[in-house]
Amino acid sequence: MSIFSVTSKYAANKWAEKAHDVETVIEQHALAGGAAGLGASWLPGAGAAIAGAAMVPIVWSMYYRINTVCGIKLSKAVLRSIAGAIVSNIIASASSYLLSIVGGTLLSFIPVVGNLSAMALVAAANYGIVQVAGNVYAAIIQKRVDSGDDGSGTSEGEMLKAAATIISKTNIAEELQKAKNRYSAGRENGTISGSEKIDPID
Repeated sequence: MSIFSVTSKYAANKWAEKAHDVETVIEQHALAGGAAGLGASWLPGAGAAIAGAAMVPIVWSMYYRINTVCGIKLSKAVLRSIAGAIVSNIIASASSYLLSIVGGTLLSFIPVVGNLSAMALVAAANYGIVQVAGNVYAAIIQKRVDSGDDGSGTSEGEMLKAAATIISKTNIAEELQKAKNRYSAGRENGTISGSEKIDPID
């Protein structure tokens, strides 16, 4: 289940019809975030920072596809801005994620073993941050979908205020840890290859 408590109680109407597809979009992009972490962590020292920065375009692509599924109309420029702000807010709210990135950066200076450890840390952290970012966005738009609001009259500020409220009421570090554990388990049992990708959006 990729949607956490704030969005798990689906209303028996329009959102219920979209929820599975939204979960699928979130999972696909979270896996791509993990794969980005695996690749960038091979770059000693700077790799983890590069992997972290790579999350924003993955997140805004995810938001665009969620909007397509749900019929929400927001421009790509607005989605990019919202994605950057939500990712930053999540990172600021979760010291465990920051520590994993710092640890990955330091570990990647150690040949072979250090790189492998950095890869595991950064990939799992990226998976978690993208998934949580998707869950937050899903929570924002759920009521709009249920009410038939296509979001065209919603300002960027309103979206960010709603996101900040959700994040403040959620144990982000705990949600990240759960997601990271799922990713690590998937890598161990072979259900996650670490090479998952998403098609780019122009």
